[in-house]
Formats: sequence, C-alpha cells, structure tokens
Amino acid sequence: LPHVLDAVGQDADADAAVSKVSTFGESADQLREAAKPVYDELNTVSGGEFKKLQNARSEAYRAGDYTKVHEAEEGIDALLETHKVDVDKADYAAAKGAWKDSKILDSTHDAVNRAFNIADEQTANEAGAWRGISGSKLQTGLNRLTERYGAPELRRVLGKDGLKNLTQIAELTRTPQSAAQ
Repeated sequence: LPHVLDAVGQDADADAAVSKVSTFGESADQLREAAKPVYDELNTVSGGEFKKLQNARSEAYRAGDYTKVHEAEEGIDALLETHKVDVDKADYAAAKGAWKDSKILDSTHDAVNRAFNIADEQTANEAGAWRGISGSKLQTGLNRLTERYGAPELRRVLGKDGLKNLTQIAELTRTPQSAAQ
C-alpha cells in the first residue's frame, strides 16, 4: 500500500491509511482512490472506455457474475496496455500496479466473504445467529487465489504473513467443532 500511494504522488501516511481499513475490499478501494487522478486521465485518453469497463466490473460484482467481472478486468488490463504511452510513465506504472494489487485484494475479500456461513454481519446480528467461517470454504478460496495469482504475488500484496495467517485461520476453522471454539 505505501509504495503505490507514494508512487501516485500522494503525501501518504501509510500507517494512518491502513488503520482505517477493516477489509481487503476496503484496501482495494483505497488503492483505486489513490490512483484516481491517473485513472481519470486514462478515461479521458480512452474516450470514456476506462470508466465503462470499471462500471461493468462493479455491476458484475453486485450481480455475483464473476465471469463478467473477469471479462471486465481483462478489458481494463488491455486498455492499460493500449494507453501506456498516453500518460506519464511513472503514473502509468503506479496506476497499473494499483490496479493489479486491487484485483488481488478484491479477490481475497471475496474468498473470505464466501467462507462465512452468513454473508451479512448485520443480518446475523439482528437474527441473533452465529456467524462464522468455514475453514474448508476459505481454503478452497485461498487455493483458487494461489492458482490464479501465485503464492509469491499473494505474499507481496497481502504482506509476508498474510497468506500464512489466512491459511492458519482456514485450518483452525476447518470443522464446525474447531470453528466454534
């Protein structure tokens, strides 16, 4: 997070920024927000195509259509490559890095969210229901992330212990008995 914030020209207080984040999805949002000036420039030089693809990705996420999410992400990847000569080299590199890292953080957020037995925390609280993680679902999600991005890339984005800690949580909550402890 700090390297991307600094790279897009922000006076970043990484500790303060990280302290405001409670999910992987919020981390992804912060990366995209830090790169917003460059994304705006990319949108201008692409004739609005960048924003259209971002909107398509957001709509697909809301609908739970991960095939369309992936298609929109591939479109954004291609657009970044096509317009790399139209923006400042350092800005381009920072925006591309922020985009890549935000995809990994969003995917990690989804893997964790899908592992919960009740998706919405507020609903669980209102119902007085126990909300917990299925370790086997979490491990399946982590395995998919590792297949898609590779363990070294996940470690780089999640931090040196991030993937290890998530794997330990998955193991500790692998059975209903261990999850309830």
